[in-house]
Amino acid sequence: MESGIANLSCSPMYNRINLENMNSKSLEAKGKKHLFIVFFGYFIYFSDYIYLTMDPDTLHNLMTYWERSWYASMILFLLTCVAFITGIITFEFKKVRIFFLLFAFSNIITGTETRIIFFKHLSENEKTLFWVYGMVFSSIIEFIAYYYFFFKILKGQLIKSLMKIFSFSLGLLVILFLNFAFRDNNSSNNFIRYCNYLISIDVFFIIIPPLFYYWEILKMPVIPNLFKSNAFLISTCIFFPYILILPFLNLSQFLKEKYSPLYVLFFSAHYILYCFLFVALIRAFVWKKPLTI
Repeated sequence: MESGIANLSCSPMYNRINLENMNSKSLEAKGKKHLFIVFFGYFIYFSDYIYLTMDPDTLHNLMTYWERSWYASMILFLLTCVAFITGIITFEFKKVRIFFLLFAFSNIITGTETRIIFFKHLSENEKTLFWVYGMVFSSIIEFIAYYYFFFKILKGQLIKSLMKIFSFSLGLLVILFLNFAFRDNNSSNNFIRYCNYLISIDVFFIIIPPLFYYWEILKMPVIPNLFKSNAFLISTCIFFPYILILPFLNLSQFLKEKYSPLYVLFFSAHYILYCFLFVALIRAFVWKKPLTI
């Protein structure tokens, strides 16, 4: 295959969509039309670029990975990219939006797709390290985004005090995990097991605030239309994927080795439920309504 850059320069898609024309057209568009033109222009441009710079082996590895999860991981990856690009296009300088943008970006750069496309020459041990450190990094960003969001929407002092304790505890556990990682870098099985323990605790801390949020809703004298509430939709889309994955995490290595179909089923179901979170974020970004209302 020729150089990806050379192929890109003669690509019909590239000739149809160049940044200059796209910007001039988008200036004439308004509102949703503007978002449609800019988003799909950039999405097709970068998709075309990545595809043309991808060799056949990389494409085969990517398709094999997606097939193993019945393409649920592919849908999740695409929705994460869509949410990130939509958030950038409709950017507003609000902390909760910035944290969710960082969360989406961390999911993209630490995802298996990124490793397959851009880090294909890694050894097996390096792939394991990439996965573990990527999981820890994205989990930290995810935890910060979620907890900042819940601090904004929750009213009770009890849950806010608990969240501060959980945050401090998770910080200590991350430091202990990293200390173990740097001291015992050769034991990959222990490395993965301790990573799963850490992620399990992180997930447990994440599912507590939505429960308190639901309790606060039930105590309201009049319950509003929840399906118009970004806070409710995002909270719900956080709660269900994590409540599903929590009991599974500590058994994941055992299931992967002994019951591979069940392992794939659990992760595919988690990915599908996780997709709804990014759908909710895309909806909130497009309509430019506060995420905490």
